[in-house]
Amino acid sequence: MSCPWSRVGFPNRNECNRHIKHQHAGSLYACSYSWCPKKFPRKDSRNRHEKLVHEKPDSRLNRKLEKKRMEEEAKARRLAEANSSAGAGRFKNMLKKKKSMSRLAN
Repeated sequence: MSCPWSRVGFPNRNECNRHIKHQHAGSLYACSYSWCPKKFPRKDSRNRHEKLVHEKPDSRLNRKLEKKRMEEEAKARRLAEANSSAGAGRFKNMLKKKKSMSRLAN
C-alpha cells in the first residue's frame, strides 16, 4: 500500500498498524444522528464530531438549522395570515350575497 506517511515512518509497528487501520481501512463509525451521513475511521473522531457539531448549540450547523426553522415558521405564519384574510374576504362576500338575495326576496 502506498502512503505518503510511510516515508516519515512510525515509531513502532503498532503505530503503523493503527495508521493503516484508521486511515486506509475505510470508515467504520457512522454518526449517531440518523440524518447525518458522516462516517469516521475512529470512534473518538465520531464522538468529537457529534459533540462539536450536533450537541453544541452555537455550532455552524445548528445556527443554519435554526435559521431554516425560523424561515419556515415565518412562511407558515404568512400563509396562515393570507388564508385567514382571504377567508375573511370570502365570508364578507358571502354576507353581501345573502343581504342582496334577501332584498330581492322582499
